[in-house]
Amino acid sequence: MNEKCLSCGMPIETGAYCQHCVDEHGHLQDFDARFARMVAWQMRKGTAKGQAENDTLDYMATMPAWADHPRVKQAKPSPSSLSRPPCLDNEDA
Repeated sequence: MNEKCLSCGMPIETGAYCQHCVDEHGHLQDFDARFARMVAWQMRKGTAKGQAENDTLDYMATMPAWADHPRVKQAKPSPSSLSRPPCLDNEDA
């Protein structure tokens, strides 16, 4: 697996996005849905909500699918970045 999801960075074999970042029709989830799931993933790891939101915005700024999104662009980057993609399974946040 050489490819990475353009939304979260997870390894994928083909296509632009992983199974966790697309809807039932194979289209990229909207920003709010993807952001909520990525924040929830961080919080399950023990990160406080505010920090999880900041870290997720910082990480999303590095992903081609989100780098130009207005919400990502308006966020101030924090000194740290995430080392693992904040991607979730198909559970609802």
